[in-house]
Amino acid sequence: MIKILEKDFLNDKFIDINFIDNIKLNDKLNFSKDNIYYFGNYDEKYIHLIKEKLIKNKKNIIKAINNNVKIILAGNTKEIFNNEFNIKGLNLYTCLSCKLRKKIKNYSKIKKVNDLNKPFEEINFRYKNLICVDNEKYILNILKRA
Repeated sequence: MIKILEKDFLNDKFIDINFIDNIKLNDKLNFSKDNIYYFGNYDEKYIHLIKEKLIKNKKNIIKAINNNVKIILAGNTKEIFNNEFNIKGLNLYTCLSCKLRKKIKNYSKIKKVNDLNKPFEEINFRYKNLICVDNEKYILNILKRA
């Protein structure tokens, strides 16, 4: 099952929200290896609510990543998870290239990252089953294989 935190706040129109399970902001955020968790591009007027929920669940998210739960990050959610030297974020990884993506010509391939604690420059990356992608085509392929 694909689970999305507040699917009604999501701007990703390519995902058929009829075939996913919704997690409400008031629900407990539990992770299971049987599911894929998608955090995508949320409407800007709700992004602060999503960020608050994710920060409150940081320990659960880290535990899920370390236990190889499938998590996909895309859109503005990638910025929430990215450190970018902002002490008020989730700070789970430091992708130095997120701000530089317009200057990079070829960033479409998903690269494997072995350590989230070291800064890296891959915009599309995979660490265990945490997958961060910018490309809608990659997202759909990953979800279809689920």
